[in-house]
Amino acid sequence: MQLHFNELAQSQKRLDADQAHLIWVPSSAIVVHEVQAPKAPKRKWPELLPWMLEEKLLQAPQDSHFIIASKQGEQLTVLVTAKSQIREWQQSISSAGASNYSLLPDFLALPWHSGLISIARQEEQILVRYGELQGFAAPAELAWLMLRKLDADSVSPRGLAVCLPETDLLVDLQARVEVRHGEPDWQQAAVLPSANLLQGEFSLQQSAGMARAWLATAALLVLSIGLGFLSLHLENRQLAAEVEQLADSNRSEFYRQFPGLSIQSGNIRQTLESFISDRFRQRASLEQVGMRVLQDIDSVLSACNCSLQGLQWTAEGLELSLPLSAAERVEDWQFAAYTKQSIARADDGLTVMLRPEYD
Repeated sequence: MQLHFNELAQSQKRLDADQAHLIWVPSSAIVVHEVQAPKAPKRKWPELLPWMLEEKLLQAPQDSHFIIASKQGEQLTVLVTAKSQIREWQQSISSAGASNYSLLPDFLALPWHSGLISIARQEEQILVRYGELQGFAAPAELAWLMLRKLDADSVSPRGLAVCLPETDLLVDLQARVEVRHGEPDWQQAAVLPSANLLQGEFSLQQSAGMARAWLATAALLVLSIGLGFLSLHLENRQLAAEVEQLADSNRSEFYRQFPGLSIQSGNIRQTLESFISDRFRQRASLEQVGMRVLQDIDSVLSACNCSLQGLQWTAEGLELSLPLSAAERVEDWQFAAYTKQSIARADDGLTVMLRPEYD
């Protein structure tokens, strides 16, 4: 939940202790400084900054709270406010029931446009934002003077993005308006966590409610991961069973289609391709003229219940030796690609000469 500190103070609103809150605090109590990064190790910077900025502070360094909001190259953006002011804010927020919250300068709730200056009004204060983390808040008369000083330090005056009626602006500023927004939306404004004032000695201790919430979240996360692994394990087992069942089905179907062959499911495709290739070669061999003649001879001999007594290939053709019982049927015989040339009788049988048709 996001809201402005003034809204909280004026409405006496109660806040949920277990919910995270972002409180926009008055920027009039905060000063933004740009300083050169110290040459010392980074862990020493919080100790050095108070003395580097001592001459610019309105109170003693030990009474000021410093936040390094960003580092661009060798330049640091530092937010400074009085420790007593932070304690006052914390007391009011704790009285409202909140225990988990962040404090950010309210000028950071203004939309930031690169190359433009954003201006808004918060009660009697004018909020000005002129960089990602740069800005200020002041009464109107002082704010316009500070804005003119900002213009004087720039190469040329920048355009304005306003979140207030243009009639609230000075006349010469109205002509520089390039972008118009509604009033600041404290609920939806973008947040820069690095600008949270509750760092260092003011970092919040995690409340018991927060700890319980995190523990519950962590427990749910561990449980969901465990259930995910269990589900994956069960699915893997089911998939393995389906693969084994498919392999058994493949073997059963193969043995049914090709009895007498032995095969493993791993090389079923290779075996089938080899088997089918052999069958095609056998079929091609059976289509040869000589094999077709032998098939025809087998058919006619079976039809007359005769037996082949002899078969001889000669230069003239194919000579068949048959029993006399075949004499009545031999005239009707037809042979593929061969013609009967002669039939010779003898006491012990018949001799039939077949000659190829292409001769």
